[in-house]
Amino acid sequence: MSEWRSTLIDRFSYSSLMFACLSVYALFAIFSCAANSPTIDEPGHLVGGLSIWKYGRFDVYKVNPPLMRMLASIPALVIASDLRSDYSGLPYGADRPEFELGDILIHSNSDRVRLLFFASRFVCLVFPLLLIGICMKWARELHHSKGAVLLTGIAAALSPMLLGHGSLVTPDAAAAATGVLALYTFRKWLLHSTIDNAALCGGAAGLALLSKFTWIPVFPVTAILVLPVWRRSGGGALKWLWRDAQHLTAAAVIAVLIINITFGFERSFTPLGQIPFGSMALSSSSHIGSNDKIRTVSNRFSQSLAGHFPVPLPIEYVLGIDLQMQSFDSVANSESYLMGEWKDGGWWYYYVIALLVKEPVSTLLLGICAFALIVCQAANPLLAKRESPGSSGGTKLPELRETVLLLTPAILTFLLVSSETAFNRHLRYVLPCYPFLYILIARIAHLANRFAWVPSVMTLMIGCQCVSVIAHGSSYISYFNEFAGGSKNGHKWLMGSNIDWRQDYFRLLAWQKSHPERDALFLIGPCTYNPADLGIKNTEAPPFLPGRPQYRNADGVRGPAPGWYAVSLSSYYGRNTMREFDYLRRMAIDDRIGDSLLMVHVSEQEAALLSAELQAEERIDFPDLWPADSSAL
Repeated sequence: MSEWRSTLIDRFSYSSLMFACLSVYALFAIFSCAANSPTIDEPGHLVGGLSIWKYGRFDVYKVNPPLMRMLASIPALVIASDLRSDYSGLPYGADRPEFELGDILIHSNSDRVRLLFFASRFVCLVFPLLLIGICMKWARELHHSKGAVLLTGIAAALSPMLLGHGSLVTPDAAAAATGVLALYTFRKWLLHSTIDNAALCGGAAGLALLSKFTWIPVFPVTAILVLPVWRRSGGGALKWLWRDAQHLTAAAVIAVLIINITFGFERSFTPLGQIPFGSMALSSSSHIGSNDKIRTVSNRFSQSLAGHFPVPLPIEYVLGIDLQMQSFDSVANSESYLMGEWKDGGWWYYYVIALLVKEPVSTLLLGICAFALIVCQAANPLLAKRESPGSSGGTKLPELRETVLLLTPAILTFLLVSSETAFNRHLRYVLPCYPFLYILIARIAHLANRFAWVPSVMTLMIGCQCVSVIAHGSSYISYFNEFAGGSKNGHKWLMGSNIDWRQDYFRLLAWQKSHPERDALFLIGPCTYNPADLGIKNTEAPPFLPGRPQYRNADGVRGPAPGWYAVSLSSYYGRNTMREFDYLRRMAIDDRIGDSLLMVHVSEQEAALLSAELQAEERIDFPDLWPADSSAL
């Protein structure tokens, strides 16, 4: 049976394959860095990093650990100007000042926004590149096959999720990269249990914990579940219990030390009972205020023995965990959307559906085949031993303990994120699962030794993924596969950062410049900054709320008015976001900018007719507003 070593792939070295995959990713990601406008969260993350470097403050965007924003803001230290340090009086208050500060940052640097975000995004590419490199190296060590390495590399390098969120100033790709690095070093320690490898594992875990709070429960549970499986195959868990406990304790100490050094030991070892918690789980009593904000009475541990325990972490790190917990305390005003349905709260199966419609079809098929192989191997453990590792082109199935190590953190992360059903909006929350799935896909190369047609099918799938991703363009955030009907039909499945994260404002600016006769736009869609600071000429859209004729825009105009309307996709199809602009849904969509902005043109004649129609309906519904001798308000 012909093996992959007899094909074209064996003419290249492992280093060449890795360089090719990294180059492919970098090419697409750099283009994405330049093409997309600042998304909703990015200004806040960027100003959070600047606040750390300039003022030593970690309380800006503390709902996420600081590693990514510290790296991303290094170029901004040179480029950005006028960073505000005193935000005590801002509307968002002391807990979440990042959005207001981000707006100030963009306004103060409106002449250099493109350069500012391109440079910051560019340095963040180190995380997805690290992820791809680790995945390919792990696949090589498991399979000793160039086909397996290439399969993993292409799946990662041409992943729309990794391309989209890896080229943004957001922590998701950083969490995925540092997480797989930590698990890779953990595997190295499992194979060669020395204190040096344990220290290396602790250092990598510290970086991961500085990227995402998700890893806090996942790492220890993974160790507890994986260790018995590995030690059983190595002579018994009890035999190594004392040594493993010492090594893992040392790794945990190193990880905590790295976190403390990063924060400068800011109020580390504060007694648990003295930390001003705000979440329901950590406070003794709380309630929902009139503005739907959690109001806390006191610390749950203040009167208990546990309250005297010194927490060995910086206080802002602990408060960041608490603040994240607060966001899941109530479903009030936490709208979620799935397959055309809006509701308060979420669905336990949200991320399963999101994966099925957001991942390329080729990746899904390869993943299904990989899991089928896992099931077959579990049913027949001798299957892996029937193939012996030959030359660089040979391959064998890895032992089941290797599969357990890959599946455990991926499943734990997925279940942890899925369990938070207060709201569902962002598939990017499960991005830390992706590297382990890329590595699992590599086992498909095992079939190439048994079936001559497998290499051709794999090549076809890789080609299909290349075509699908390239044809989509540079806005990978809004990618939906062919099964879902492509990005043009993505709104039928998901909303939020899955399709509309305000990434198309640069494209709207280009559209406006190419149509100078369409000077000022009516721009509809909430954003954390003013699009006018990007150069978009826009004015406040005139509203029409039935029964409220006094509700007008800043110019005193009540809608509808003639002109061009640019409406964000999530606003147009939102549950409550279009109440005052609902009349636009009666008009035809004339154009589409990128995947997230709908363009509606209302002529003077259409505006007059639509206005008459709306007022006629208002006469019926609110007769008291329309005196018998009045024709209009």
